[in-house]
Amino acid sequence: MLDYLLKLTGKTSLLWVAFFLVFISAEALAQSGKYDLRLVQESADCATRKVTFSAQIRASEPGGEFILGSSSILLTNQTPQILSNPVLTSIDHYSGGRYGTLTLSDQSPIITLNILYAGTAPFTDTMNVTTNWTSIAHITFDVANPSDGCYALNWNGADDFPGTDVLEVFISAGIRDEVATTPGTFNNATSCAFAGLVPVATITGDTTIQAGQQATLNVDFTGVAPISLMVNGVAYNNLTQSPLQIPVSPTSTTTYTLGSVSNACGVGTVSGSATVTISAPGTISTLDLPSATVCAGSTVPVSFTTTSTPDVGNVYKVQLSDATGANFTDLVTTGTASPLTVTIPAGIAPGAGYRLRVVASNPAVVGTPSAAFTIPAPPTAILSGGSTIPVGGAANLSVQLTGTSPWKVTLSNAVEYTSQASPLVINVSPASTTSYTVSSVMDACTTGTGSGVAQVVVLPDVEPCKTICVPVSFVIVKR
Repeated sequence: MLDYLLKLTGKTSLLWVAFFLVFISAEALAQSGKYDLRLVQESADCATRKVTFSAQIRASEPGGEFILGSSSILLTNQTPQILSNPVLTSIDHYSGGRYGTLTLSDQSPIITLNILYAGTAPFTDTMNVTTNWTSIAHITFDVANPSDGCYALNWNGADDFPGTDVLEVFISAGIRDEVATTPGTFNNATSCAFAGLVPVATITGDTTIQAGQQATLNVDFTGVAPISLMVNGVAYNNLTQSPLQIPVSPTSTTTYTLGSVSNACGVGTVSGSATVTISAPGTISTLDLPSATVCAGSTVPVSFTTTSTPDVGNVYKVQLSDATGANFTDLVTTGTASPLTVTIPAGIAPGAGYRLRVVASNPAVVGTPSAAFTIPAPPTAILSGGSTIPVGGAANLSVQLTGTSPWKVTLSNAVEYTSQASPLVINVSPASTTSYTVSSVMDACTTGTGSGVAQVVVLPDVEPCKTICVPVSFVIVKR
């Protein structure tokens, strides 16, 4: 073919043919270059609110490797309210040597990476856009606060305005030329800067307790510490260790949920719930006392039945009401099971409406009270029954008693009398007139007071009358 052209056109024509072949070869090489672009988020710092991306290039297919020439690679920041102030934090492969200093131009929302090929002869360049991803530069943005940093960074295609213009270097016979390459696949960056760093929290802890008991909620969380979260409106801050354990003592069945979780990276996601169910604590029934009358100061057994299962640390106590059956107060209680033992206060006022009840601490249960019982007043003894008797005679004295039988009554004659009923009748036979009083009285509970006087009058002893006969003379005078 070449010989044919030489014969046909001569040397001048041959030069034109050679130039034409070189041009065709250059165009063919240019068409073989095809590139892909991508952005890769490489780091994010929640404390400084910054995120760094690597802008990367590669040849789209084997055999399409090329030398990167002067290029303008453009990005559109679709979220300038989230990402701002782009800065070149590293210039990786296309600055220095045969390249001028790579620069970044920020004309928001357009960001341009400017690459200048400055190579001179002799050209010994090797293909530097291969099928492996190569970093062009690292770009760091500020992330708005508060924000999760959700962004959209899009490459501008060659057909956009302004568009990306990537050239490849074509070298032939020591001459350099730069021609346009063909765009391939552009991988944009659409994500959240702190997506892997914002916290995730889950709450668990379903349980059933009785009123007054405590339950524990568990909140498991991940993310960069410190963490803050809200549980049913209560804030927990500066958390560094997972899980967070929260003790709760609800008075009624309550469901706990996470309102929010956050850290310096932003607001995270929450899930789960924990329901603490308050079960019926059971019942306590206080049984009636063995006697309907109880002495002040006496010790009594208090029996009870219960449907409640006592938990660790449970303490039973007996409470005593006032004389109306209300206003219960604690008594010193001995025992851990039925029957318990208590002492009725010695100075308690008498009354007929007192009640006892048993209460438990864990679970907290207030028992139903016993039947009413009487705390009697101290006994009284009223003496009566004075009379007149002859010497050697007997008289009955009467002592009217109040209180609780049996009674012991001592009169002023130093004799003690007992009785199961009132009145107490006492038979006395004083040798002389005697006034009786009550020296002391005691019933089944305590000592009391006596009153009254009974006088027994003893008549003196009288000798029999002796008759003396004396003769009497008399004269009858007749007028």
